[in-house]
Order: sequence, then C-alpha cells, then structure tokens
Amino acid sequence: MADTNHARTIVRSQIGILGLLLILLFGFSSELDPFWVSLSFGLLVVYHLASTFLLGNRPYRSQTQAWLHLGCYLLLCAFLLWATTRPDEESLFWLVSLLPIVMAASRLSLAGTTLVASVAGLAYFLLLPEGFIAAGDFWDEFPEFVLICVTYLFVGLLVQTLSSEARGQLQRQQALNRELSEQKNELTRTLAQLSTAEQQLRRRDRLAALGEMAAGVAHEIRNPLGIITSTAQLLQQRREQSGPDAMELLGIIQEESTRLNRLITDFLTFGRDTRANLQPCDLKGLIDRTVDGFRPVADQAGVVLRVETPATVTVRADSNLLQQVLLNLLLNGVQACTPGQEISVSLEQTDSRALVRVSDTGQGIDPGLHDKIFNPFFTTRDKGTGLGLANAHKLIEAQNGELDFSSTPGRGSTFTLSLPLEDNEP
Repeated sequence: MADTNHARTIVRSQIGILGLLLILLFGFSSELDPFWVSLSFGLLVVYHLASTFLLGNRPYRSQTQAWLHLGCYLLLCAFLLWATTRPDEESLFWLVSLLPIVMAASRLSLAGTTLVASVAGLAYFLLLPEGFIAAGDFWDEFPEFVLICVTYLFVGLLVQTLSSEARGQLQRQQALNRELSEQKNELTRTLAQLSTAEQQLRRRDRLAALGEMAAGVAHEIRNPLGIITSTAQLLQQRREQSGPDAMELLGIIQEESTRLNRLITDFLTFGRDTRANLQPCDLKGLIDRTVDGFRPVADQAGVVLRVETPATVTVRADSNLLQQVLLNLLLNGVQACTPGQEISVSLEQTDSRALVRVSDTGQGIDPGLHDKIFNPFFTTRDKGTGLGLANAHKLIEAQNGELDFSSTPGRGSTFTLSLPLEDNEP
C-alpha cells in the first residue's frame, strides 16, 4: 500500500511539472523554430521521466553516476534554453534548470548543490543572445539575471536543507526500526528460552512427583498385596474346608484386588501425558448423563443426589476427560458422606465462564490440610489412593479450566469447576 501511494505521488508530481512546461512551451514559443523546440523539449521530458522512475528516491551509487546524470540533465536543459532563445531576447524557459538543481539538492551535499546551481546560472548567462548584449540592454537587465541566479541558489539550498532534514529523520527512523527489530528478536529469543525453561521445570516437577508417587505406590501396593498373600495362605491351610469362612476370605481377596487395580489405574492416569481434544461441549447434557450414571452408586451408599442445571451451556472442553473429573468429584463426595447426607451439583454461567459446583454435606476438610488436598497420594481415608483429586486437577487444567474448593469442618465441602465458554475461545 505504501509503495502504491508513493508511486501515485510521483506520477502526480511529474504530471504537474510536465503541464507547467507545456504551458510555457505553447504560450511563449510562437516565434521559435518548432523543430528544435520540440526536439529539445522531447529529449528533456524523456530523460526526466526515465531518470525519475529508474532512480526514484534512491541515492546515487557513486559520485561518477551522480555527475554523469546531472551533467546530462544540465546539457539537456541548456539545449532547451538554446532552442527557445530569440536573437534579441533571452529564453523564458530558465525554470527548467530547476529540475537538475532540485534533483541534486535531494541527493547531494550542500557543496554539490551549490555547484550544480552555479553551473545552471553560468549556462543561462552563456546562452544570452549576442544581439541582446550588443544592444546595450544587458546592464539594464542585469538585476533580472542576478535574480534568476539567486533563485537557482535559493531553491537549491532550500530543497537541500529540507532533504537533509528528511534524510536525517529517515536515518533516525531506520535506526529506531533496527533497534526495535533487534529488541523484538531478543524478546522472541527470551520468550523461547523461558518456554524451554518452563518445559524443563515442568519435567523436573513431573519427575519429582513421579518419585514421590513411586514411594507412595510401593507403600500402597504393599498393603493390599500383604492382605492378599495372608488370605491366600489361610485358604491354603483351609483348603479342605468350605463354607462361609472360605467365601469371606475370597471376598477379601476380591476387595483388595479391586483396590489394587484402582490404585494402578489412578497411578497410570496421573503419570500419563494428557492431551485434551477440545471441542464444543453441552455442559448441561454432560452433567445430566454423568449424574444419571452415578446415581446407583449414591443410592447404594444412601446418599441423596440433587442436580440444578439451567438451560444449555456450551463450553470448549474434552467431554471424556470432563466426565472423569465429575465422576471423581462425585465419588469423593459420596466417600465423605454418611447415609442420609446430600450431594448437590449446580451449573452457573457468567459473562465468560461456566461454573460447576459439586457440594456435599459431609464431614468437611480440616483447614490445615487445604494446601495438600490436590497433592498426589494425599488422602484422609484409610483405603484411599490419594490420586482421585490430583487426577481431577490435572485433567481440568489440560482443558484450560480451573478447579478450586472450599470446606468447613462438620458442614461439608464444595468443589468448583471453571471452564471457558465456547464463545470466548479464540
């Protein structure tokens, strides 16, 4: 866009210059030789347009190129002055010499501009008609000649001053742009380094957590394995017996095996790198389906399950992972309640997020344990794995969500899921 506007500006300026020359040519050349006038004017126009569009605003590549270009320019202007000079009157086209003067002023130093303006004035003086000088009118017209030369110098110096200021401003702007570009590159490198450092820190944190998990898993697995081993030995000792005792021992083995399987499943879920497949998700429908599927578990525990969901709320989430989070929170609530107590699930929509609250009226959590509630293997139950809430926290963060909680001992706990609405996702 900037190049197009610049090209249009150049075209308009050249049309204006050529229009002025045409007015001078056809307005004051009635008594001149049309061949020489047309030839000199045509050569000057062609050279002016060619040099303007070839050079543009670019500086000269060398001093040789500069003086060759300006020398040809001055010669063509002198040719036009010669072709438009009458035997007894000087040329009225002295303005054309301003073209090379302005060209020099926009590209050369003050000394170079002064030299070109002086050469243009000298050429105008040398092309004064002999009859004009012989008639004795020269000294009468001398102030006019001086005024023309002063005009050459004044225009050249003015354009040179403005061009120098413009070039200085352009150079400062270019230096500032280079500095900004370097700062941008440095910022990009810094951000890349920070991203790498963050990834390394996460890997270290994950390794540290895995180390803690390994110790916890070893401890947790040892307990059910010891129970299974002891029970199996008792069965072996009583292999000839049958009846309620054997069935009770088999039930213990099944219970501890299930507990061990759940522990391994939670461990694998926590250690796995979670990649959420974020899609538009009907949160109300997901909550209703999850609660309906979990209701038999709550009924078996004697816990009342209530749901309060408004109209459809659409979030951007992974429905499978989100359902796992809800199931973990519901199971945690059932385990915290006694028969007759209540779990409620509510859905609320704000300007940019959806809030899901899972509340129970159970025993609550001691305030001193709040900082540990999402830590791996932290549990307040004898047979808990300590990975349910840790997994829920990890899965919800993978969906750009947040999981928070509040709890009052003796009155219950509330876990709050916060997810971005579909309309607020980029």
